[in-house]
Amino acid sequence: MKGFTLIELLMVVSILLIFTAIYLPNLKKGDELFALQRATNKLAQDLRIASEMAMAGKLTGSQFPRGGYGIYFPSTSDQYYLFADSNGNSSYDAGDSIVENLSLQEKGVTIQSISPPPPVSIVFFPPDPTVTIKNNSGTSSQATIILFQNGKKLGVRVNSAGLIEIYNP
Repeated sequence: MKGFTLIELLMVVSILLIFTAIYLPNLKKGDELFALQRATNKLAQDLRIASEMAMAGKLTGSQFPRGGYGIYFPSTSDQYYLFADSNGNSSYDAGDSIVENLSLQEKGVTIQSISPPPPVSIVFFPPDPTVTIKNNSGTSSQATIILFQNGKKLGVRVNSAGLIEIYNP
């Protein structure tokens, strides 16, 4: 008579349970890493959208904004804004219109730091593009935004030539 004995069946089930116990904790860590990567890619893409809107000459209402388009970081929260620089001063202020309210949209991912310190405006103006990175202290040649989740960090760097890159700080 051929078949499985109860001992063999219990051994197979116990092996499956051991593999499951090993796999499930790593699944959560993998999900957290993917959330951090998605948030970092979203932030870089939002910066690229502002750049593309400026390069394409996108109109707000019936005219192109005098200063181009930019992203404004009021603080290190997960909220930031895509805006049209209506008055041409290369930074966000009350006279500018917000095109879109943005956020990282990933649970547990936060902006750990921004350099130069917030509030920071990163403004793109055609045709070269001209990129202005400005805060209350003045103008900078580079901005870095570090995202954080459970001990892991990823960063987005923007320089005055318009290069937007994701890096591991």
